[in-house]
Amino acid sequence: YHRSQFYKDITIPFYGFNRPGATVSEGIRENWWRQGMMGAAIAHWECVRVLSETEFYDDLAVIDVPVLVMHGEDDQICTFPTTGARSVKLLKHGTLKSYPGLPHGMPTTHADIINADLLAFIQFYDDRDQARAGKNDPMDGHVGLGQGFPLDKIEGLEPASEAVGIRTCNCL
Repeated sequence: YHRSQFYKDITIPFYGFNRPGATVSEGIRENWWRQGMMGAAIAHWECVRVLSETEFYDDLAVIDVPVLVMHGEDDQICTFPTTGARSVKLLKHGTLKSYPGLPHGMPTTHADIINADLLAFIQFYDDRDQARAGKNDPMDGHVGLGQGFPLDKIEGLEPASEAVGIRTCNCL
């Protein structure tokens, strides 16, 4: 397979550009291609090899800070049921926020939504830490699981337990 063409082609499912009503951004596609071609082929090969051959379940189980798992339900690269929905259950303090209809590349295609939710999550834990230092308790009047992230902070949030670790999927 032609490496350069691969980096052009993969953008279609990665960003959901093959879905009805999707607006294809040639700028996003060209930027992805640029990033792919700048990297060493062996580095990309090793990344894919390691990701496909390594189970990270034990790694998730030892993370002891709140983690927000954000996952597009229309992810054609890492399908939601086998990755996002599954990984949050392995975290001690994981909170799942899924996005119906959004692709794997949602931080690029829907940055306004992703950034707002991520900021709300971070601000919640910043406010909570300040409350523990003697300020007002941000949990007062909120409905959540235990002392977890309150449901009304982000519409559609599904806390699995108290959830601040941030992980993004950087495929290149």
